[in-house]
Amino acid sequence: MSACLMLAFCLGAQADVPDFTSSLEFVANPAKERWPSNEKARGVLDLQFYRGLLFSGSGEVETNPGPCPIYSIDPVKLSMKNEYSAGTEAIALFRIGSWGDLIVPSQDLREGDKNKGHVFLRNSSGTWTKRNGVAGEVPTSASSTVAAGTHIWDIAEYGGRVWAAGYDLCWSTNKCKNFTMSGSVTNANRVFYYFNGSGQRGKYELRRQMHFLRFKDRFFAVPNAPVQPNYQVSDSNQYYNKLELFTYNSSTKKFDESRIPANTLFPDISGNDFKLAVSSVPMNTYTQILVRIWHPTPFKDRVLYVGSYDTPNRGDTIMWTSYPLPIMGCSAYLKGTEKALAADRISFGGDKEEYPWDFEVVGDTCYALTSKPNASTKVFRHSVWKSTDGVSFTRVLTFDFHQNMISLDYRDGWFWFGAGVKRATEGYAYDSQPDESGAIYRVRCPMEPTSVVAAG
Repeated sequence: MSACLMLAFCLGAQADVPDFTSSLEFVANPAKERWPSNEKARGVLDLQFYRGLLFSGSGEVETNPGPCPIYSIDPVKLSMKNEYSAGTEAIALFRIGSWGDLIVPSQDLREGDKNKGHVFLRNSSGTWTKRNGVAGEVPTSASSTVAAGTHIWDIAEYGGRVWAAGYDLCWSTNKCKNFTMSGSVTNANRVFYYFNGSGQRGKYELRRQMHFLRFKDRFFAVPNAPVQPNYQVSDSNQYYNKLELFTYNSSTKKFDESRIPANTLFPDISGNDFKLAVSSVPMNTYTQILVRIWHPTPFKDRVLYVGSYDTPNRGDTIMWTSYPLPIMGCSAYLKGTEKALAADRISFGGDKEEYPWDFEVVGDTCYALTSKPNASTKVFRHSVWKSTDGVSFTRVLTFDFHQNMISLDYRDGWFWFGAGVKRATEGYAYDSQPDESGAIYRVRCPMEPTSVVAAG
């Protein structure tokens, strides 16, 4: 396909959606030099352009393979650099602070490491700084506590503060130098139970995985666990119940707790939604499914996110995984004069087996990356979609790949994709194909009319 014809396809001048399988260009596998034999640690959990460089995050919190290298890629020279060895077990998120620094929260603090940190910052000059300022202990039982900054799953700015979702909802007003516990998450007596096939186990810490939904004038934090004591699942129609919701109170500068039906944030969810894995997810063994938010992405007056469930790993530690599997794309908004939280289920061509992995906002456009497994051809048909309102999405390109691409970014006419892990039973890859866990690929597909001249 010529450059001009391909450009016409990308800009939407043709009705047909172009297939870019033959145009996929391998860029690098950054984490392979750090973890040559640990495919799970290599998976690209996030991609982020910052100051003209593409940064990739890897690692995982089950086997604790840290410290984690933070790599940057020059998109012109296609050269790779290991910029910093971060004292964490996993890097799953990048944010850019309002003051201009790249913010990297530690998904699992690596105790004893010389560069251990709750948050890592990179400034425009390329200098990395570690921050260990998430102070305080949170009770996990009547007789034990855990450090509030042990696991940080999200970072967001709101109300003049930088908020970290750790064991408590902690805040900083000095660019992440120090964080203070909000005191909003302190109830050690609420016990969460689930069934793992061998009996009930009480868990006090399931709220550790918490993500933010940030709107212009409302701010929420959402844990990943149901709230009913003795909660357990026995059939495919009981995957959801009520969730906790923490709503920021601008007067007290704390979060108020409430309970909402889980389908407020995960619309129309049912047992039929749990079908991504190439081979069946072992529901008969792992009956507890924690539905959670992944990749929350503010876009205009909405927040887009992947509604996902945690992949089964080690029985009673199911909540530890860095690799949730997507169920649906969701578009949250504030409803009515009361600005109540609500969400729409995003329809990717009306096909519920178009599973979303990531969102990327570029100016007034939001892009989404989805995939659909095909067991007969043993590939995943990936699609990139675009939207200008956060509700309606149009497919702009497709490509086939034998592993799931799970992260997305776009800059200057190129889409960049990061590969997940090679694990068939969790829906990430087909075992008969080569292992490309952690690989980064790209395709040329300009989305802006101004690129017509440059593309020639």
